[in-house]
Amino acid sequence: MVDENPFIDLNTIKTLYARSLYSIDSYDTEPVTKPAPATPKKVLVMVREHIQSGDPQYEFLQGILGACRLSMADINLVTSFRQQEDYRQVVRQYEAFVVIMFGLEAADLRLPVFFPHYQVQNHDGVVYISSPDLAVIENDKPEKQKLWQSLKKAFSL
Repeated sequence: MVDENPFIDLNTIKTLYARSLYSIDSYDTEPVTKPAPATPKKVLVMVREHIQSGDPQYEFLQGILGACRLSMADINLVTSFRQQEDYRQVVRQYEAFVVIMFGLEAADLRLPVFFPHYQVQNHDGVVYISSPDLAVIENDKPEKQKLWQSLKKAFSL
């Protein structure tokens, strides 16, 4: 026969659970801060000329990124690019999936493929887009349209 009201006295519980299930002494008094989520920047923007915040070309670049639903915080920006670096080093260093080049050609990165400005070019799992300098296309509506068409294709906008 099973007792429908099982009863365990307090002394039995104390012997079963001799140690505390938690210790208040082990709590830290420091507030817990949630670490910022790691968001890898998979878009690399390379500019031949030096630009910085406040420059008209910098503001123009921000506008381009905004149209692509990106901000300066979402990209890696390399300015004053002059030397010929190997594309594999650049992609590996920045872990880029998209490389947008302003004022640079495929040969500047030693890419083994040639492609004209505004052509969305896939190579080794990376999307490349090259364009004239920001200063050249900033006030040229047809050039901006060509750039926008290639960015829409690259970012599926």
